[in-house]
Amino acid sequence: MASLRELRPPHDQQGLMLTELDQAQKIVGTALDQSQKLFGRGFLIAGGGPTLLFAVIGGYLLYGYAWLQSSVLAWIGLGWQEALFQIALLLVAVYLAAQVVYGLRTAALQVYQGEWPGPLAWLRPVGIALATKTMRRYEAREEAILEVLTDFAWAREFQFGETFSPVEVAEEEVRRRQQQVHAAHERLAGQVRQGRRWREGAYGEILHEARLLQANRDRFSPDLQADVDALVAVVAARYREHLPLRAAVEHLWEATFREWIEASEARAANFPEHERWLRPTQMGNVAAALEAYPFDRYGIGLSALWPRLVPILPEEVRLRIEDATTSLDFTVLISLLSLAAAVGAAGIALYGPPRDRAFEVAIPLALALAGWLFYRLAISATRALGVQVQATVDLFRLDLLDALEIERPSTPEQEKAIWTELRHFIAQADLPAHHVRFKQAPERKEAPSDPPPSLWDCLRTSLIRRPRR
Repeated sequence: MASLRELRPPHDQQGLMLTELDQAQKIVGTALDQSQKLFGRGFLIAGGGPTLLFAVIGGYLLYGYAWLQSSVLAWIGLGWQEALFQIALLLVAVYLAAQVVYGLRTAALQVYQGEWPGPLAWLRPVGIALATKTMRRYEAREEAILEVLTDFAWAREFQFGETFSPVEVAEEEVRRRQQQVHAAHERLAGQVRQGRRWREGAYGEILHEARLLQANRDRFSPDLQADVDALVAVVAARYREHLPLRAAVEHLWEATFREWIEASEARAANFPEHERWLRPTQMGNVAAALEAYPFDRYGIGLSALWPRLVPILPEEVRLRIEDATTSLDFTVLISLLSLAAAVGAAGIALYGPPRDRAFEVAIPLALALAGWLFYRLAISATRALGVQVQATVDLFRLDLLDALEIERPSTPEQEKAIWTELRHFIAQADLPAHHVRFKQAPERKEAPSDPPPSLWDCLRTSLIRRPRR
């Protein structure tokens, strides 16, 4: 029996195999580079990849796995000329189909962002109502956290002075709640003095109830007002007396402040600032929130500025934006094709030839799930592209003014006025009236001309040029 050493190829054969492998990798790399230059990287990734994938899925749904297997085996058995011809035909078909699919990306984005055509326009109010309800939930959470944050600011910043609270307390409940707060506060103060364990959250609840009673004191009778004032005075005195209580307030403040920042960022990332810009889909609201960034800060209309900003961007910035755009197109098209394939698979399961019942149910569900997952990924890709666009506007907007030969602003207010006038000029042809000032063209200095020749110079020149006889 031959040993493993004997089964190994000789050293020169190993080198030959590695050389052939390197050559194959170079050929593939060169082919990919040339394909990207010819068709564009975005088209190959966002159009060609999904088209080829779903062509295989469509063949499987229509004809089954056995047909795919037999087709591959038959192709392997062909001669190289016929196989090369069929590959060329297949690539041409995939290319044409990819052009169609890639051309759908703008329409797919519009549908996913809630810009629905006429037959679906009746769904827009329903979508906006659902989006409004979701936005209200985000706002309610943010306001609830802000209310808790005010409890701790009441102690550490306002020094237990009277504050406002939207929550109203009925007068008949004041005595009971005041007694409960007093008992809980005395119990917690005893635990602090004795060095026993106590909960920071319990102290936060005491501060909340005491502040709430104080905020409503003007609605109570004089004797209840006196009781509330006495309770607040005791809470303030214990707070100043015990260091652990002050440390607990600082810790609760920091944790609640971070939670409030996260809630505010979540609301700002998922919805536009103004309700009138709401769209019926989540992706549309994310896009609207990102598009509002340059408008709210600089007065820039992104749809008017972006086509003029892209040509002056550095190459590396354009590549980053192109990568983010390609990711968005890819996820949107995969989601769209998955949903279309799910509908097709359901139709084949209902009206096509009988197959395994488990596959007939599982395949449409799996494709629908893939469509939903890639829609979620498309939302993340929208955020990523929006961040790139926002950073680009922040960094290069003044370079666009230089390219337009417009003087740069000296204050934020002046800059916003300039962009507002330019936006009106682009959208409505309103001539900039006040803030847009063009740079003066540099004066051209003419080269000094030679003095006119004297009479003697003209005579000497004519004598020199006269031919000799």
